[in-house]
Amino acid sequence: MLPRRSTCIVFGLSVAFLNASLLVSAQEVGTATGKTFAPYERLDYSERVERYVDHDYVKAHYNRDEFVKNERLNKLILTESDYAKIDNEAQELLSRINDNGSLNEYIKYIGSVRRFLFNKGNEQFEHAVRDWIRLEPESCIPYLLAGRYNQDLGWEARGGGYANTVTPGAAEIFLERLGMAKAAFNKALELDPENPYALHSLITLTLSLGEGPKAVGAAYQRAIKAYPYSVLARAWYLNSLYPKWGGTWIQAETFVAREMMGFEQNPALVSLHLEFVDEQERFREGYEDFDKQDAVVTRIIKLLSDAHKALPNDLHIARLLYYWSSKIKDYETQYAVSLKIGNTFDAFDNFRTAAQYHYLRMHGVRNYALTFEGDERKKFLDELVEIAPNWPDTWEKLSFYYRSQGDNEKMVECFEKALHLNTNEFSVCMNLINVAAQAERYHDALAYIDYAESLSLKEDATKHLERTRNVIEARIRRAQ
Repeated sequence: MLPRRSTCIVFGLSVAFLNASLLVSAQEVGTATGKTFAPYERLDYSERVERYVDHDYVKAHYNRDEFVKNERLNKLILTESDYAKIDNEAQELLSRINDNGSLNEYIKYIGSVRRFLFNKGNEQFEHAVRDWIRLEPESCIPYLLAGRYNQDLGWEARGGGYANTVTPGAAEIFLERLGMAKAAFNKALELDPENPYALHSLITLTLSLGEGPKAVGAAYQRAIKAYPYSVLARAWYLNSLYPKWGGTWIQAETFVAREMMGFEQNPALVSLHLEFVDEQERFREGYEDFDKQDAVVTRIIKLLSDAHKALPNDLHIARLLYYWSSKIKDYETQYAVSLKIGNTFDAFDNFRTAAQYHYLRMHGVRNYALTFEGDERKKFLDELVEIAPNWPDTWEKLSFYYRSQGDNEKMVECFEKALHLNTNEFSVCMNLINVAAQAERYHDALAYIDYAESLSLKEDATKHLERTRNVIEARIRRAQ
């Protein structure tokens, strides 16, 4: 058993987590016709993924090795043999590290274990780590978990604002927690001197603790010496070269240019270049439209395409290629990448990640479908119905197809499905109002107007609805 001081490294005072719901909803809207639609809600990205992705489809098509691994984690009850199992799996991954991809697999696995324990709550997390240290004194994993745990609690206490917005009390907790995190990672390195999770974490910790460029550079060199192909180490060191951390744009640009000379040997370095582009666009004066310049976009697409060919199973690169293809409306490339994401990748570490990538695939199929007309468009829209039956966009785009074919009944049916799936878009309501009026289904049109008026609308939209209601009511009077 390790001395009592070892567990003191791990934990300090308890910090509670605050959970707040971001969901804003209105009451369900009923009309005289008996039509009731879903409540109006403003959804953020994660909520849209949760709402619109077909969970059954994802489980059937993405449930590969990583899902199984995490299901196994979730069944653990944290006995001595369970800790040993995790140690053995981690050791096996560690023994296979020989490039950036296998390095990320190990780091991702430690992250999966951390999430599994953290989901049990702070108290159980701390209890499990203490037990792990007692039962497996030679294991570095509990110290890795404790390091990240304290790092997260420190940043949670501090908040994400600039230093001048942090209160003295929050700053004190921040520094205390980060100090504990650093001690835990150093203890992990005593047990495993080249542990990649600890070496990489110390780069950001050294920077966050304000230990200066020399100390950050030393932490970076230590990680790169052990893992010369690490893109993550380079990305975290690049962060320290930006003006917000006391560096300069010239320093950052020089570093990226030098590292990108190794692109052919390590194509994953493309993500380093893109992080630099993104940082410039957000913070460098005069670079607001940097990512819209033809020369910049052309170079990025070329780098990403080459990287994707060299590393076809790298999800991160595939996602970047998907994103940048959409910037130049290259929907053929976007569709091809999204199809690959959907059918061949097997590195999803949990359902949530798989669902997010499936959400990308949904957009890829939709965008590509709209580049065609007639039967060819219908073929891709049918694919969209198969993979995304819960997505309002599926039915809205299908309704436009039926409109082009003169099939008003199917058009209205698809629009209604979009509305029932909570699209929250005024345009869908207006389309429904128009097609119902054209079909002389005036009471249905009034029902859609009632629903549209329940949404949070701008003044001009409200006035437009009022004028439309007057026209439809006049038609009803003439028909009587």
